[in-house]
Amino acid sequence: MNDRNTNSLGREEQFAQIQGEFLEAILSEETLFPWNPADPSTDNYLSAIEGHFNLGDRLESEEILTRSQDFFAGLDRCWEKFPTPTVGLLSSLQAKFGDRVPTDWLNAISARVQELTDAGLSPIDRLVECVKPLLSEWTDEDLQVFARPLAYAMRGTNFEESEVKPWEELSEVERARYTLKIANYALTQALNQADRDRA
Repeated sequence: MNDRNTNSLGREEQFAQIQGEFLEAILSEETLFPWNPADPSTDNYLSAIEGHFNLGDRLESEEILTRSQDFFAGLDRCWEKFPTPTVGLLSSLQAKFGDRVPTDWLNAISARVQELTDAGLSPIDRLVECVKPLLSEWTDEDLQVFARPLAYAMRGTNFEESEVKPWEELSEVERARYTLKIANYALTQALNQADRDRA
């Protein structure tokens, strides 16, 4: 057991030494990174650096394999937090409204819809919660007044748009109503997708 601890400490010291040498080389005023990859001296420089900081000599291949597997497993866990329907919903919103509505608003609506699709809220509360972060200057009661006709319309109703002015020309009331219409459209898309997934 002591040998294992000694080996582990030895590796950590080696890794710390490599990090220190790397930082020293980067911060050294004498060593400047050649920015032109077409310059023949760049190849020599990179080969020398790679030889100097070769981790393969200092770490066992099993440890590299284990660390890389842990790294990629961590990436997989991160990716699982962003399910595919979110990406599909966002691209659908961007295709339908991207030329009229700021992208960050569509991103926010898509994210909130994904969070609230399965929430045990009434249709009107779910709709209001989807837009509340974007329309924080409005009270819940105001948003409910705007949302009521949308939330209680038939679920299969298509998104109806009249002639919409450019985003910058919309009044605050028009922006609120249009944002709610987009959120309602997104919720309908997400609920329909959930129904297809269950079928």
